[in-house]
Amino acid sequence: MCSDAARPVPPLNAVRRVVLGPALLLVAVWTGASAGWAVEPGATNRAAALAADWLGRASPASTLEIRGPLARRVDELLGRSYPHATATYWREGARSAWLLSLPGKWGPVTAVFLVDDGRLCRVEILHHREQRGRAVRNPGFLRQFEGAALRPDLRMDRRIEGLSGATISTDAVRNMARLALLLDAAARQ
Repeated sequence: MCSDAARPVPPLNAVRRVVLGPALLLVAVWTGASAGWAVEPGATNRAAALAADWLGRASPASTLEIRGPLARRVDELLGRSYPHATATYWREGARSAWLLSLPGKWGPVTAVFLVDDGRLCRVEILHHREQRGRAVRNPGFLRQFEGAALRPDLRMDRRIEGLSGATISTDAVRNMARLALLLDAAARQ
């Protein structure tokens, strides 16, 4: 389980930064999405590359509809309504990769969560903005998630220590980790 989690991954600086302007805001308003929850442009391509590397082959993205009882569980997990109707993921057997985004203090935190048989193997932060405090890309922070599972009460099976000065972004990553595990279980049913 999770044995390939240490495979090298292309460096994050290989992803081109996109300067977002009024066009993104217009798209967010037009689609009804909140800019704080939006997946950053280019994140899907980066997540697909990570998924292909981890799963051992490139595969097309799948979507999971979040509605009915699953939507109620997601809202319970987050403590608020989740605005996306679907989640993007890649799967190969018991392994999956989930692309998720939640608001941080200074903008969206977008990450890919690699799951193997109901346990997190790796978390890769694709995009975040921090103006103060320690960045959620901190390897020590992200390593805490390796091997974590979701309990029936929707809590992690271990304590994940936060980062000083990055409470909102830390909470976003914790919530996305729990969300990835919940959605993975739903997609396997």
